[in-house]
Amino acid sequence: PDEFDALVGRKEFKSSTQPALTAFGLKFNTKGKYMSDRNLRKAVAYAFDYSAFDKIYNGRAVLMTSIFTDNIKGKITVPGMPRHDLAKAKAFLAKSKWPTGGIELEYVYVQGFEEERKMGLVLIDSLKDIDITIKMVPLTWPNMKARGSKVETSPDMLAIFATPVSNDPDAVAMMYHPDSWGKYYGTSFYDNPEVHKMIEKARFTMKWEDRAKIYAEIQKRIVDDQPEIFGMMRERRIIYRNYVKGFAYSPVRMTTEFDYYPIHLD
Repeated sequence: PDEFDALVGRKEFKSSTQPALTAFGLKFNTKGKYMSDRNLRKAVAYAFDYSAFDKIYNGRAVLMTSIFTDNIKGKITVPGMPRHDLAKAKAFLAKSKWPTGGIELEYVYVQGFEEERKMGLVLIDSLKDIDITIKMVPLTWPNMKARGSKVETSPDMLAIFATPVSNDPDAVAMMYHPDSWGKYYGTSFYDNPEVHKMIEKARFTMKWEDRAKIYAEIQKRIVDDQPEIFGMMRERRIIYRNYVKGFAYSPVRMTTEFDYYPIHLD
């Protein structure tokens, strides 16, 4: 973000800052030793300092209010979305298998990705208030995907940016279905058979009015189960020389994807 801001406004550059469908979350391994405990997941979620996202992205991040980003069809604002609340964090921790903390959780992020490294530092600072320590492990993206592909090797927390392929809610809901387990966006291994049935029902329901009701309930149920820290939506930051012409922004493209066909130099 700092490098981008330093170049914006210089006459030899043009920039694009547009919202994307991409969501960032800290995926919990809900079948692992520690994060299989819902109360511990809730404790970590309430201990986290969400204001750090906006600071890390220099004001270009918006907090999630659902499992869906704002431009996903059928998105609702889920009541009771976790925000930093130390009292609630301690209350949930007290109901967990580790009521006084004293454990170490592994946080894996992309090696060399400074923004995700800073998020790890925020985790360290936030969770010390509930006596939980964080082991930060930087890995290359292929090695991160390999770690997350199996319950046995997936870490307690993975830093994941996930971009759905369309704004249809099925594209996001399916990330929490067993068909997605082991894929980079399914590393939570979220397991709630009732919700899985709802996802399948919504996928094959024809009338949007009926689908919307199902997806509203899906959003509430998944937030309540807390398979991840639902983080933020960042603006897609793109900068290019002013002699580059034909660039057109698309929110459904992946983070580093561009349509090069119309791009040309003038």
